[in-house]
Amino acid sequence: RYEVGVAQQPTTMPRQTCEVANGSGTIGSEAVRNIAVTCRDMTGRFLYAAIEGTRGVQGFSIDRTSGALAEIPGSSVVLGGPAPRAIATSPDQRFLHVIGDQLFAAPRAQVQVLRIDSESGSLTTVPNGTESFPANLRFGPVFLASGRAVYFGVGDSQGRTGIDNRVYGFAIDPTSGSLSALPGSPSPPSPRCRRACRTGRPSARPGRRRCSRSPSGWCGTSGP
Repeated sequence: RYEVGVAQQPTTMPRQTCEVANGSGTIGSEAVRNIAVTCRDMTGRFLYAAIEGTRGVQGFSIDRTSGALAEIPGSSVVLGGPAPRAIATSPDQRFLHVIGDQLFAAPRAQVQVLRIDSESGSLTTVPNGTESFPANLRFGPVFLASGRAVYFGVGDSQGRTGIDNRVYGFAIDPTSGSLSALPGSPSPPSPRCRRACRTGRPSARPGRRRCSRSPSGWCGTSGP
């Protein structure tokens, strides 16, 4: 039996997504001649937007001549969890990362991964593609150029959760898009950052100190 797949998507410009057709089967007495590899230029084909108030994402195709947008059938996806605040495509343009964030409920932040159909642009949810965070998103997503990993900075700039700022890293399955925590994730909080909080100058709010930046990280406001 044989299995043929794409070991790594192209990383050079223009961005392309390659797929294998008829990539598995049983070897018989004749040569296998029906395996086909197709690569599509994904640059500037689709646009995705978080729709405020609906907890959803909508996709549009882009006319490469006029720039006009047309709604993609089947690309409207309503997500659970926090309302979408930001979206980003993976470097290979195969997956859409939707970032949700909210102030007063758990989870405080969440990332959900959707698979982009390379032909139509429609969206489908990715199994094991949802990760939740105990505090608000400070930066991210930041992707490796290969698209094999993604990072998020999580913390509370107002000092209300008592959770230190940390970096969460996830490996991205190149086939399914699912996320799995990288070894050592989340990162430990920076000792220098904590010291900066303890010795920060007084703020206008009684009983609180405003944190200063440090070479190794950042902090928000800290309690007494």
